[in-house]
Amino acid sequence: MASLVSVAALVFVLAVPQLALGADERPDGLEGLRWFRYGLPSDERREPPEGPTRERTSPFGLEVLASELRRGVTERGAGERFDFDVRSTRLLARATFRPARGLLFYGLVGQADLDSPSEDADFDGDFGLAYGGGAGIVLSREQDRYDTTLFLEGRYLQFESEAAAVAFTGAGGDTVRADETFRWREWEARAGVSWRIHTTRPYLGLRYSDAEADARVSSGPAAGELRLRAREHVGGFVGLDVYFSAERRIGLTVEASFPDQVAGQVGLRVWF
Repeated sequence: MASLVSVAALVFVLAVPQLALGADERPDGLEGLRWFRYGLPSDERREPPEGPTRERTSPFGLEVLASELRRGVTERGAGERFDFDVRSTRLLARATFRPARGLLFYGLVGQADLDSPSEDADFDGDFGLAYGGGAGIVLSREQDRYDTTLFLEGRYLQFESEAAAVAFTGAGGDTVRADETFRWREWEARAGVSWRIHTTRPYLGLRYSDAEADARVSSGPAAGELRLRAREHVGGFVGLDVYFSAERRIGLTVEASFPDQVAGQVGLRVWF
């Protein structure tokens, strides 16, 4: 029975890519398997479906991003040190300009908040204006090897979030509440690789990131300035670009990063 299932599966895999082509375009036998798996030409006479490549669209792009992250930070103030986690939800628009092949710049603007799920640092900040930007460069690209691309990217983002009635412990052990304002700043540098599988482009890589915040307490025993700083700095990322049209003008991006921060991001991209 296992051998019959294996044979049936092999026949299915070989047949599916050929059914998608015209009779004069269909590769045969194991060539069909190679075409289906890698999206590459089986010989000089047969061309596969074109995969995504942004160089064939205009230099201007717009993307809407929704993301959420959780990150460990250390708070320092008045000679004390306190570790806890913070969370942030972001809704951002990214406008991209590509002045030359393999080089791009982008700006970020939108809304972001900051809160903490930790019992010892319980606060819930409002959404505030977020803005920043970044740049990316392609180091190398092998179009005949799955369109494999090596790239570098840097990014910066900052925002302000205000939390009302945050609980602090007074000198006598009583709970005192005061407003707290966070001015958050983060930056990252990443190196990655991407490749093409038909109309999708998976990618992954390593990242170095840092984040800090100035926290201003309005009144009470903790009145004054506190400083938050990220505890972890090295991590990785993995993502997938999915294109919805042959012209590759509309696409969806899904990305996750860890362990310096545990984050997920979804974006809808349009190139004009």
